[in-house]
Amino acid sequence: MRQLMTIILGAVLGAGTASAACNEAALRLATDRYVASQSTGSLQWLGKVLSNGTAYLENGKILGIRASNTSLASGMAIDHQHSIYDTT
Repeated sequence: MRQLMTIILGAVLGAGTASAACNEAALRLATDRYVASQSTGSLQWLGKVLSNGTAYLENGKILGIRASNTSLASGMAIDHQHSIYDTT
């Protein structure tokens, strides 16, 4: 799960905020929306932070972000969440 989270957040932040300054508020927004999306199985939470060309990696394979066979498409229980926001 850690690898999946790192990859998706890198894709989300890299594509969605490439033209904007990366600040703590942007990181918090992307993280909160990713966790909401992962726990509900709904991509609507990621709509504002994903660009159209976002690549999604799962288990080392590139998948369509809206594909129904990804872990994002089926909700997962989040037992613990810990986030660190490094803007340097």
